[in-house]
Formats: sequence, structure tokens, C-alpha cells
Amino acid sequence: MLLGIYCAYRLDGLFTYTVAAYTFGLLLSLFVIGCLWYSRLSMHRFGAERTLLVYSLYFYGGVWICLFQKSTYTPVQSKDTMQSGVYVRLIDEPQYKARFIRCKALLINSGAQVFPAKTEKIMLTVFRKPGAQLRLSYGDELAIRARLKKINPPKNTGQFDVQYWMATQHIYRQASIGEKNFVRVATHKGNPIIDYALRLRKKQVDKLTTLIKDKEAAAVAVTLILGYRSDLSATTISSYARTGTIHALSVSGMHVGLIYLLLDKMLIVMNYRKWAKRLKLVVIVLLIWAYALLTGFSPAVLRSAIMITVMITATASRRITSGLNILAFSACVLLVTDTFLMFDVGFQLSYLSVFGLLTIQPVIRKWFTFKNYLMRTIWDAIALSLAAQLFTFPLALYYFHQFPVYFLFSNLLIAIPVTLMMYLGILVIALRLEFLAPLLEGLIVLTNRMLLWMSTLPLASIGNVSMTVFELCSLYIAIILLTVAFFNYKTKLLLTGLAFLLILSSSRLIRTLETRKKPYVLRNVKAIKDF
Repeated sequence: MLLGIYCAYRLDGLFTYTVAAYTFGLLLSLFVIGCLWYSRLSMHRFGAERTLLVYSLYFYGGVWICLFQKSTYTPVQSKDTMQSGVYVRLIDEPQYKARFIRCKALLINSGAQVFPAKTEKIMLTVFRKPGAQLRLSYGDELAIRARLKKINPPKNTGQFDVQYWMATQHIYRQASIGEKNFVRVATHKGNPIIDYALRLRKKQVDKLTTLIKDKEAAAVAVTLILGYRSDLSATTISSYARTGTIHALSVSGMHVGLIYLLLDKMLIVMNYRKWAKRLKLVVIVLLIWAYALLTGFSPAVLRSAIMITVMITATASRRITSGLNILAFSACVLLVTDTFLMFDVGFQLSYLSVFGLLTIQPVIRKWFTFKNYLMRTIWDAIALSLAAQLFTFPLALYYFHQFPVYFLFSNLLIAIPVTLMMYLGILVIALRLEFLAPLLEGLIVLTNRMLLWMSTLPLASIGNVSMTVFELCSLYIAIILLTVAFFNYKTKLLLTGLAFLLILSSSRLIRTLETRKKPYVLRNVKAIKDF
């Protein structure tokens, strides 16, 4: 399915929507016939054919879904000219910065041209004066006077491809306007459920920022607990990124897992009756999905919510569960809903890290056994961090061009503080235990100082590492081969993995020599920093 989505998106023109739909329908019909008349057709004799049919069904299913969703957002072809009477609707929560507000917007009409319900998204930037009280909200409809400009590709090797990243979100153009270049014509025009969730989250954000006096600690608290990242400073983000703990600043599966454990312990009194135990599972699922809605439905949270829901359902029906099957099922559900999540960095990192935890972490844990509870807990945390990093660091190098050297120590350092922050924040928000807010603030300040100190250590981070798609694939193949060879003592796989590392090194050397011959284009640093 992933291969089908990738081919349909990258190999434009190779597949057509009609051919993909008919092929998918034919394969699905063959699959249904084979299931209904399994014995009559003696399908057990065609093992290879059945396997090929299932894989083809997944492939063309991915192709068809990708082409279908790609056709719903059609970029409007026009020149980069100043346009008046452009109406847009804000379809995401605006991100507030010191001098501007940025948000995704949907074109409604442009002059006399009226667009369908889903036609094109743009990235809208509204510049404002420092300290201005300009506020925008999800669902606002604006009449703007702006130049809709195409997003340009990168001009230098190794530069982040903003154009490709935006295109995976159906965004092909952008507009920048001032405070006086728009008029708000309507409000609350978005999805009412999402609108309510965002307004509820904003109330909780305002409550936490009032109770926590330190601005940086308040920004970390609302980011960690509610997924609201607008107020984080560049220094804080840099210190977390350089120490390999940036995942703590995005609501992810770890946060959902902590909430699940908390709810399971709080409702332990419902375990003594059969009907009460089932009611408990329903309450936990509903509260987890409510939290996922409150935090903005990020891919990592959705993945965790789906996996926990499937796990709880299987437990209630007394079914045997497989972690890898549940992981694959959650990915299929999300990709059917939005195929372009496959190109989302958070989606990729989340699933790769969980895949590492399910496959490699149990093996790493067996390397050492400790009778002491504290040592066993520390080793479990080290094994978890190693397994997650093994599958995610190549992708992190590809996207962010840096590698945190001290990730093991920093993740061990924040494991307990992050858990306490989550629980204290939930108690302050949900149970209104406001007297715990100073304790939460002190814990965040202490954690921030420790991570800032670690980020200033020598060789804390290896930066400026550029990587192509070919080198990324070579590195992943080498990691998989070397991992299998190491755990199963396979000499041939070991040599093959080392050969791929040699190919990777050769490619980087050739690219370095070619880059030195080309002039480097220095773009507007201030504009890049603002973006």
C-alpha cells in the first residue's frame, strides 16, 4: 500500500484514476470470489498466486486512494499577480510568532471565479506590529488583497525542500499580507467539532499560562500537555533538538500511553465486575479519543489512539493480539483517511520508532539481565531509546541534518521528569488542583536548565549532514542487514551490509566533490528565519 501511494504520487502520469479504479475493482472481485469459494476452487493449491493477489490488491488500493485524494485538491493555475477580492477560510489553528501569524487557508473564490468545496490550499502569512492584539481563529473567512506566489524549490544541495513538503499537504502557493490588507467577513465556518476542541484547548492554554509565571516554563507545559507550540522560543527548541529530546515537545504515543496507564489505575475499582470492566474499557477509549481531539489529531496521537482502541477491543473479546498487526492496521486506517500522511515527518518517525520498539527492543533487553529493580528499569529505558533511535536516526539526518550525540543520557535524564510533568499538568487542568502549578513550573525550569547545559557540551550534536534519497535508502538497507547479521550471526549479511555502507560513503564523497565546484547561493537569511 505504501509503495502504491508513493508510485501514484511521484510517478505522475504513469497511473490514471480510471485504470487504477478498474484494476482495484477487478482484484477485489477476485479476492472476494476466492474467499467465498475457497474449498470449491481448491484455493489452497495456489499459495503463491494468492500472495501475489493480496499484495497487488494492497498496491492498487494505495494507487487508487492516492489518485482519488489527489484529485480533490486541484491547484489553480494563475500567474503571480496582485489579486483583490480573494476569499479564504482558515482551516488550521493559526501559529503566532513575534512579528507574524501563519496559517493554512482554503481558497473559496477569487474575484468572479468560485471554487468547489476542496480546490486549493495556500499558506497565508499575516505580518503584524510587535505587541499588536491581532487575533485570528480556525474557521475565520477573510477577504484579502494579496499576491498568490508559487512556492519555489530549493536552490542549494542539501537544503530543506519546502516546495515538496508543502505539496504533500496540497499547498502549492503562498500569500503574505499586512494587517490592513484583509477583512474578516465570517467566523466559525469550519468543522464544528474541531472548532470546539480548539477553543477548549485555547481556554486550557490560557489557564496554564496564568498559573505558571515563567513564560518559557508555561510554553513547555502547554506544548507537552496540550500540543500547543506557538509560544516556544528558539533557544528551548534548539536545546531539546541538540539533546535528542525534541519528541517530548510534541504530543505523541508516549503521552497517550501515560494517560492510558493513569486512567487504568484510576478506574481500577471497576475491575471486579464483568459489566463494570467493559464499561471501564469504553470510558478509557472515549477519554483517549477526546484527548486526541483536544491535541489536534497529530499522526502520532492518532496512531496511539487507534492501537490502544484495537488492543482494548481485542482484550474485551479475548482475542490474541500482535503488535505488528495492530501497527499495520492503524497505518492503513490513517492512510485511507489521508494518503498524504505518508509524507508527513511525524507520521514516518512515529511508525519507524514503534516498529523498532516492537522488533528490536525485546532483543536488546536480553543482552543484560539485572536482579536489581533500579538497574533493570534503567536498562529497559536504554534498550527502548536504542531501538527507537536505530530506525529513526537516518530519517532525522535526512530531514534535520543533525544527530544528537548524547541522546541516551538526555532521554534517561528526562524520562521521569516528563512523566511527572504530564501527570501534574493533568491534575492541574482536569481536577483543578491549582496548588500543584508551582511544583510543575519548578520541574520544567529544572529540566530546561539541565537540557540547556547538555546542549552546550562539546560535540553535543553533529550538524550540517546532508543526505539524498539514494543515500537514505542505502543507510536503511545497511542498518537492516547489519542488525539481522548481528543477531543471527550471518557472515554474508554482514559483508553485504558493509558493502552498502561503502556505497553510501562513496556517494557522499562524490557529492561533496561536485558541490565544491558549484557556487553556493546565499538566500535572504532573515526571510528564511522568519519562515
